Amino acid sequence: MLTKQQFAPLFKTLDIDLIIADTNGRHKGLTGLFRLYREIKSSYNFDALADLHNVLRSRILLFLFRLSGIKYASIDKERKELKNLTRKDNKVLKPLLNRFERYRKVFSELGFDFKLEFKSIFPQPALLSHAILEYTGEKTQNWIGVAPFAAYQPKIYPDEKMKEVIRSLMTDLSNKIFFFGGGKNETALLEQWQEEFHGSINISGKLSLADELQLMSQLDVIIVMDSANMHFASLTGIPVVSVWGATHPFAGFTPWGQPDSNQVQIDLYCRP
Repeated sequence: MLTKQQFAPLFKTLDIDLIIADTNGRHKGLTGLFRLYREIKSSYNFDALADLHNVLRSRILLFLFRLSGIKYASIDKERKELKNLTRKDNKVLKPLLNRFERYRKVFSELGFDFKLEFKSIFPQPALLSHAILEYTGEKTQNWIGVAPFAAYQPKIYPDEKMKEVIRSLMTDLSNKIFFFGGGKNETALLEQWQEEFHGSINISGKLSLADELQLMSQLDVIIVMDSANMHFASLTGIPVVSVWGATHPFAGFTPWGQPDSNQVQIDLYCRP
């Protein structure tokens, strides 16, 4: 499995060889990409290649390996259908194939088929490390995660409305709120939220991704935007309530294993 260092924790419980692409260092740019190709080629003798990303970088790597005659398959991102779904007028509001089914089709093309029976990246409930327990303490309440941010503003439920949700949840003293974020700006803002909501705990910027995933696996539920945290949480097998703004579940990016009833949205002409 070829991935970036930041995503390595997603695969560490699997019995696989993990190849790390340092796209900001030794594997940056075309020269770095060719270096990565040579490093992989010298270490592995592949029977087939599955491109699950289908972007410029992965297509170049695939081209280099194809020169050796290796069997390959690439994910179909349905770009034309996505364009029809998101155009300004006369949108074609038709659900596209879920991303997980698209991944499966890649392996099917290579001769490998399987049932989509995945439950969690953890083979059993993950035990919380001392680093996590220093922030959380032992679990004696309902643990509710809130990840109120996303990469793009139109995906984000307005702050004041999200705070109304948090206030409502915190009226029940059996609930304990954990804030999850991403970037430095989000961490600073969530520190303010922690001050505002007495008893809440801001996790953003304090734990590694591996520890955040462990903590997520112990939550009773998490409220998220259409964001990376939505997908991270769904991979730990917990209920994920996702709030959809400018984007739409029809685009095929719904979180793994979550019922439609957990997707909060309203119909607007501009969506998606």
